[in-house]
Amino acid sequence: MKKFLLAVLAIFGVVSITACTVEAETFKIAMITDAGDIDDKSFNQGTWEGIEEWALENEVSYKYYKPTEVSDDAYVAAIDLAVVGGAEIIVTPGFLFEPAIYTAQTKYPDVKFVLIDGVPHPGDWTTFEVAENTKSILFREQESGFLAGYAAVMEGYRELGFMGGIAVPAVVRFGKGYVAGAYYAAKELGLDDFEFDMTYYEYLGGFAPDDSHKAKAASWYTAGVEVIHAAAGGAGNSVMAAAEEHEGAKVIGVDVDQASQSETVISSAMKALGVVVKQALTEWKEGTFAGGATVTLGAKQGAVGLPLGESFKFTNFTEEQYLAILGKLADETILLPMDEEGLDAYIETLKPEPAPTSIEVALDTPEGAEILLTVVGKVIAITNHKTFVIADGKAAIFVYDASAEFIGDLAIGDIIELEGTRGGYKGMNQLSPTSVVKIADLVMLDLPVIDGNTADLSGDLSHLQGHYFTFTGVTISAVSEDNWGNLTFTFTIGELTFPVRYDSRLAGSEAAAEHLKAFAEGATVDLHLVLGWYDGPQFLYQAVSNIT
Repeated sequence: MKKFLLAVLAIFGVVSITACTVEAETFKIAMITDAGDIDDKSFNQGTWEGIEEWALENEVSYKYYKPTEVSDDAYVAAIDLAVVGGAEIIVTPGFLFEPAIYTAQTKYPDVKFVLIDGVPHPGDWTTFEVAENTKSILFREQESGFLAGYAAVMEGYRELGFMGGIAVPAVVRFGKGYVAGAYYAAKELGLDDFEFDMTYYEYLGGFAPDDSHKAKAASWYTAGVEVIHAAAGGAGNSVMAAAEEHEGAKVIGVDVDQASQSETVISSAMKALGVVVKQALTEWKEGTFAGGATVTLGAKQGAVGLPLGESFKFTNFTEEQYLAILGKLADETILLPMDEEGLDAYIETLKPEPAPTSIEVALDTPEGAEILLTVVGKVIAITNHKTFVIADGKAAIFVYDASAEFIGDLAIGDIIELEGTRGGYKGMNQLSPTSVVKIADLVMLDLPVIDGNTADLSGDLSHLQGHYFTFTGVTISAVSEDNWGNLTFTFTIGELTFPVRYDSRLAGSEAAAEHLKAFAEGATVDLHLVLGWYDGPQFLYQAVSNIT
């Protein structure tokens, strides 16, 4: 029967390679490799070295099996071969083994399975089941990536890149954590202009070395990227090769300490693969193997981190600083979500608040541009229930809210921060707001007051919309009132005539209306007004004090 089973396994193309120094007819501990070898300087090697060290210390026979292809059938066949070889506990490193373990854990209920970086499922990603004879181990890779990104920025790097193998959950967590750590460090350092350029955040589509990966990494370094975190298994070797050909280029490795692979590797975002494997093997030996559940390990359990000693190649970022930030992860002062959406949201909380756009810049933004602007200004005029004017000491702009949602309790003199897009109407420069928030603790300077008696009013006044003007001893040339109670009067200065508009919908403006009605054609008045616009210049009448 055993010969028949071996023949069947040969058909599946499974090759068994022995690496054991303990003489035994059977091998109680087995590891099935994934796409790489046990000397891949990454996930396989880290897991294998943990098995080997524990097995030698405890004098237990061990062996690894390498399928000749990456497929569920080949993985199950390798597990079959390991069971035939006497395996009592089988370790599989990587998410690729999830369907195979889902099958094998039921097929071999007396064999213990350790699945690293995965949860058993039948291949449909909908049904997950960890049998009593299986231990499923996940890592908080986002914490390891966080430490790498934090260290890079604290060291002084500002242009960062991330290359992942495939966008599986573990790799995604490395990358998102790396970005989060970079922003966290930037926030601590007060780097308000720091930005992780997502142009240099990419998944390669595989974990094997490839000349195309090297070429891409080389192009990033040429473009100014200073350090790339390569969470890509063997593909990281391609990134290192590119770094070695670019002066000053650096790499952050993954899974295990990769400093020995290249002088360009300044650190590695590690998972304590060997440690957790040893713990599982010890439980198996002592009869305390706790299957039937998935455990997630991070800094709190000492399962992730950066290498110290000679592999700690930072010169500005100190070990003391590293241990401090590691401690914040371990005691959950910093708690990073596990899922991609949660990590993205967390990253947004770390990004610096964008500096408000000056009104001058807003005015330079083309009308209709789909650009969300953040502007801070002082309310200097309210023209009706839908429009008000803000200024920042250098320029002014009208804010038009078609729904009147944001005017509400606004009053002249309020300081507000608004988000909006650039608009315009009949020559009026506008912003259309999406949010308006009052700011209580900010003082803004008023715009300079323009002397209308001496200013050249015959030229283009459009750039002075929202500015204060004063006029002394001008003559009212006409006064009119429409059916809605809106009053307009005109005044003449030299050969120029300008309208002054009063809107009856202004809250608390009855006194102003009565005041305006007291003036008649031919009266001489002094004016203090804001320059409005509607198919040309018109001035805005706000309060009793505007006209004397």
